[in-house]
Amino acid sequence: MKNYIGIDGLVLCVMGGKIDVKRWISSIDMLDHSIISYEELINSVNNLLNGELILRKNNKLVLSKQAKQILRGGWRMGCIEWQLTVQKRICRYFYDETKPRLFDLPQEEYDTALKKYRDETEKTIARLSKY
Repeated sequence: MKNYIGIDGLVLCVMGGKIDVKRWISSIDMLDHSIISYEELINSVNNLLNGELILRKNNKLVLSKQAKQILRGGWRMGCIEWQLTVQKRICRYFYDETKPRLFDLPQEEYDTALKKYRDETEKTIARLSKY
């Protein structure tokens, strides 16, 4: 058994629902002002699955009851405070690092999602800088 780390909490903040890598990348950037690497994303999703904080149902990743407890309080906190609180809370929980890795994402899919996000961001910045 191994403790989660803060980045697992950051990824948990954007999980739930449809598997949408571009949305995950953009949401993490919005919360943490960073782009996490392919390896960090894959490792965190697998850690969350192995600890059963998220569950795979059909082609979706849904939150467990325990995950919802870790994520609680977001409505009364600012985004940064909530994200930091989740990252601190998750470190008290464990996952089984010996379980098989259930989530596999091709590097190309991550790269495509990241490029699409960056292109959209650049267009938005260019549009806003005209004003």
